[in-house]
Amino acid sequence: MTEGLVLTKEIAERFMKTPDSVDLSDFTSIEDSAAEIISNYEGQLSLSVLSKLSSKSAKFLSRHKGRLLICQINHLSLSAAKFIIQHENLCFMNSEYVTIRGLRRILPLCFPDETEIPIYAKLYGWLGDPYEPYMQKLNYHLNPEDALKLARAFPTDITMYLSGWFGKIEYDALEQLVTYPGSICIAANQLAEDAYRLLSKLNASEIIIDTSVTAVPDDFSIDFATALLSFRNKIRINPDFVPDDRISILEQHASLSFKGSLSYSS
Repeated sequence: MTEGLVLTKEIAERFMKTPDSVDLSDFTSIEDSAAEIISNYEGQLSLSVLSKLSSKSAKFLSRHKGRLLICQINHLSLSAAKFIIQHENLCFMNSEYVTIRGLRRILPLCFPDETEIPIYAKLYGWLGDPYEPYMQKLNYHLNPEDALKLARAFPTDITMYLSGWFGKIEYDALEQLVTYPGSICIAANQLAEDAYRLLSKLNASEIIIDTSVTAVPDDFSIDFATALLSFRNKIRINPDFVPDDRISILEQHASLSFKGSLSYSS
C-alpha cells in the first residue's frame, strides 16, 4: 500500500476500462469525481484502506450495485454517514472506532432515536451479531416503545439480533415488531410464553433461532417449537442443541428440512 494514495478521476476511468489494472485497496482517499465513476461498476468495490470519505463521495457510492467494502475510516460527517448507509450491500468493518460528527454516542442502557437507528445498525454493528467480541450489549428487557422504534427504523437488509442484546421479549414488545419485514434472530428461550401466539402474525422475512450455549436444550420448549409451526415464512435453526422431539416437530414446517442441519428448502 502507498501512503496517502488518492483515487483520482483518471485512475477511476482506467479501473472502469480494465478493473484488473487497478487495485482499489491501495487508496486512502478518493476524489468525488472518482467516486461518481466507480459507483457505476457492477461488482465488488474493495475500498479497504480508505480513511477519508466526503459527503458527496458517500452519496455517489451509495448508488453502487454490488458489494462495497470499507474498513479503515475513523471519522465521518453525519451527512456522509446518512448517505453511505443507503448502500444496499455495505460491509463497513471499522465500526468499533468510527467517530461520526454530530451523532451522540449511546450508552449501554440507552436507546437511540429512530433517525439514529440505521446509522448505529450499519456503521457500529448495533443489534448485529452478538458474538463479535467488541460488542457492548444492552442486556435488558425490550420495552414496547423501543420495539416500535425498531419496527419503524431498523434496516431491512441486515438481520436484527434480539438474541444476545435483550433479555425476555414479552408479548407487548413482540407485538410492536409484527410489522417489521426484515430478518429477526431470537434465542430459543427468549420469548415469554404468552408471546408465542404472535409468531403467526409476524411479517418478518425469516426468523433465525439462536440455539447456542446461551440457550441450553431444555430452554427450547415443546410449546415454542409448536408455536414456530405457525410462522409462515423462512425459519433457520442450527439443530445441534435442539432435542430430537423438538426437531420432529419443526420438520413439519414447510420451510424446513433436516439434512444434518435444519435449513430453508427453496
